[in-house]
Amino acid sequence: MQEQEQIKSVEDLEAQITQLTNKEAELKEQLEHLCAQRKEKIMVLNQSQESLKKTKVEVTGLREEIQKIDNTLHISEEDVKVLGKMERLLEEDQNELASFQYFK
Repeated sequence: MQEQEQIKSVEDLEAQITQLTNKEAELKEQLEHLCAQRKEKIMVLNQSQESLKKTKVEVTGLREEIQKIDNTLHISEEDVKVLGKMERLLEEDQNELASFQYFK
């Protein structure tokens, strides 16, 4: 009987070792897959960070342009109307002066 138990124990241990070996192979495969995913994610992250840097530089440039534009003289529609009226008045005055005869 004891021999039977030992045989059974050895068979159980061999079965467990086989299961563990199979599980180890599965885990190695999963680990390889996870490592590949990690490498891909790192690559995408690096590309995204580089793209973000470029975008930040572009945004900074655009903000500087906006600031320059904001700091320049603005002419409103009302200003344009007033300037147009002044232009017409000056043209009228110029025409009057041109038609004025200094010596008769």
